[in-house]
Amino acid sequence: MKIDRDAPVGVFDSGIGGLTVAREIMRNLPAEKIVYFGDTARVPYGSKSKETVIRYSRQIIRFLEEQQVKAIVVACNTASAFALDAVREEFDIPILGVIEAGAKVAAQVTRNKRVGVIATEGTIESGTHAKVLKQIDPEITVIGKPCPLFVPLVEEGWTHDPVTVEVASRYLKELQEKGIEAHVEFSWGATEVKVPELVDAIVDITETGSSIKANKLRIVDTLMTSYPQFIANRETMQDEWKKQKLERLVMMLKGALEARRKVGLKMNLPAASLNGLVEALPSLRRPTISHLAEEGWLAVETVIDESVVRDIIPQLKALGAEGIIEYPLNKLVY
Repeated sequence: MKIDRDAPVGVFDSGIGGLTVAREIMRNLPAEKIVYFGDTARVPYGSKSKETVIRYSRQIIRFLEEQQVKAIVVACNTASAFALDAVREEFDIPILGVIEAGAKVAAQVTRNKRVGVIATEGTIESGTHAKVLKQIDPEITVIGKPCPLFVPLVEEGWTHDPVTVEVASRYLKELQEKGIEAHVEFSWGATEVKVPELVDAIVDITETGSSIKANKLRIVDTLMTSYPQFIANRETMQDEWKKQKLERLVMMLKGALEARRKVGLKMNLPAASLNGLVEALPSLRRPTISHLAEEGWLAVETVIDESVVRDIIPQLKALGAEGIIEYPLNKLVY
C-alpha cells in the first residue's frame, strides 16, 4: 500500500472521549492533519456485543478510508479490545489501538504491581488490558471495574458535577479495597494549593493555566476543552421582540470577543509620512484621520492586533509619530 505522507490521520471513538487522543496526536505531531469520527449516535459501545462493535468499526474505517487517511487510530477502548485484531486483518491501512499504550504507562508507574482498570463493561469483560499488562510484566495483578455510568455522564458534560464525583468515589472505593491506591475528593475552591500536602494530583477547570503555573504545578493532561455556546429555542426566535433582544446580545458578546486581542492606537503624524505609515502597516488600510490645527500634521487613530504593538510602535516613531497612545478595547463591532 502506497501511503501519502501529506494525508490526514483518522481517529475514531464511540463518542467525544477520543478527542483527548486526537489532541495528543496534534500536540506531539503538530504538522499532522486529523479527521475525527465520534459515533455519538450509537454510544456507548461497552454494552454492545463483540460482533456489533466489529461491524461498527468496519463501517467507520470504510468512511475514514473515503476521506483518504493514511492511518487510523482506534481511540476507543472497547473497539480496541473487540475489533482491533479483526479490522487489522481486513484493511490494508495501518490501524493502531490505545490499550497497549495505556498498559505500558500503567506498568511503569505502579508501585505495588497492582493495576486497576476502569472501563466499559465490554472492555473489562474482554480481558484485553489484563492480557497486555501480563505480557509486559507477568507479576502485575490486574483488577477490572466496569463503570457503565461514566460514558453518559461525560457525554452529558457532567464532568465537574457532584453526582459524577459521587459515582467515581463509589467505583474507586472497590478498587481501593483491593489494594489499588486512589481516592477522590471534591474541591470547592483553591484547588491548586492542595498539592502536595492534601492530594497528589488535581483535576481543575482553568482558562489560561496561570494559576496552575503560579503554584508550581505542571499540567499532565487535558481531559476536555470546552467552549461556551449561545442557544435559543425555535419558539423564542419566532417572537420578533425576543429575537431582536437576543441578536443584540449576540452582537455585544461577539464585540467583546473581537476586542480581546485588539488595542487602539492614537498618534500625531506628519502628513508627509501618511503613505509610509500605510506601507509599513498593510493592515491599516482605513485609519481614522483628522487634521490638526498645526498645518502639516494629522491625528491618526486605528485598531491593531495586540501581539504586534511592540514591533509597530518603534516603526511609528521612526516615521515621525508623536504622542503615541495605546489603549485597551472593551468591544469591537464590525
